[in-house]
Amino acid sequence: KINTKRVNGGALKGPYSQLTQAELISLVLKQENQLSERDRKISELELYIDNLLVRVMEESFYVPTGPTSGAL
Repeated sequence: KINTKRVNGGALKGPYSQLTQAELISLVLKQENQLSERDRKISELELYIDNLLVRVMEESFYVPTGPTSGAL
């Protein structure tokens, strides 16, 4: 059973000091979901950057170089 009493009895001060245990648990779960979503987005961006870097390297590799100056 989740306790609905104030967690610290008002002894501490701060942004979360007036929340109940249920409210704190709800807040933690919400933040965990936000972190998971952020981690997923970061992973997608890392993969995108890796693929983009590979494409740039491949294109740079195939760029023909002109004749060097002073040849012949």
